[in-house]
Amino acid sequence: MTRIGCRAHDYGKLPAAELAAVLHAKGYTGAQLAMPRGIAGIADFAHITEEQLAEIRTAFAAQDVEISVLSCYQDLSAPDADARRAAVDAVKRTLGYAKVLGAKMVGSETAWGPCTDEEKAARRPLMLDSIARITEEAARLDAVFAVESVDVHPLCTPELLPQLALGRLLTEGWITSADEVERVAVCAQGLKISVQLCHPLAAAEQAGQEVPSCCTDNLTLASPVRLPPLAPVPQREIPAAWVDALADAMGQGLPLYRATHAVHSCLLLRAGRILYRCEDLGRHNALDKAVGCALTEGVPLAECVLFTSGRVPVDMVRKAIRAGVPALVSKSMPTVQSLELAEEYGLKLFIRQKK
Repeated sequence: MTRIGCRAHDYGKLPAAELAAVLHAKGYTGAQLAMPRGIAGIADFAHITEEQLAEIRTAFAAQDVEISVLSCYQDLSAPDADARRAAVDAVKRTLGYAKVLGAKMVGSETAWGPCTDEEKAARRPLMLDSIARITEEAARLDAVFAVESVDVHPLCTPELLPQLALGRLLTEGWITSADEVERVAVCAQGLKISVQLCHPLAAAEQAGQEVPSCCTDNLTLASPVRLPPLAPVPQREIPAAWVDALADAMGQGLPLYRATHAVHSCLLLRAGRILYRCEDLGRHNALDKAVGCALTEGVPLAECVLFTSGRVPVDMVRKAIRAGVPALVSKSMPTVQSLELAEEYGLKLFIRQKK
């Protein structure tokens, strides 16, 4: 079961029963809860009573809102030793609270913004020392502790964010099916997406650098997790009428494109019918959203065709292969490398413009 959640304190600092009722009314079934930020009457992590914990647990259970992440925002790499020790103690205390509340995990964050290489080198051993101390307590309590990086911010339009996250995880090779995702949470402002998987991710043996085929001139690290090898896509006959229908729909333009002429689009078709029409600033995001829509609703991607409005460099072909679709259509010519990769894994590439 995939739960859709949010950062609870985005809806204010309220009594536990009131906050849980608000989240339930908004349609959420999960929550990231930072008690001093979200629960009225709680000022810090050091003075939370058993009665307050019982009240929170009862209130959220009554509204069927799972406390997916119990947050304890702390600077675990603070250069000051006393401040860092206090931060570690706060997280350890919160691990105990999580057991009482039935929370799935306790989460903290790196807490620093962009740093120079020298600053990162100085903070890293302090962070690792703090994590080691916390994980000892987590192991003793049989609890889960997670650390969130706060220094990566994707650029995207704010619609379909859970679908964007799910699609990206699949097309980047971090998961192979939606069954591996336990919950997805989006904060109320739509600025942060948190995903919890049903299993740990294996770290990559080494990281390299990739230059994305977008227009931002960014250098990014290659995937930090060990990715499964690409696999051949299912073979399926693609009627010309399907490609024509996609091209005609793309030629008409989607709403945001018609209003701005500044976004990309991606269509997903199954059995001759267009199921999803997704738009985003980036063509990679638009494709991920379309794939994520299919994952969310259990649509078999092996029976689908994607149409992207953008160019088809090798990373877009790789996404389509990891999604497991038999065909990718574009109105722009692919690169030689794209053609070679598509042929190797059996992905059909169609170039089709509106009539």
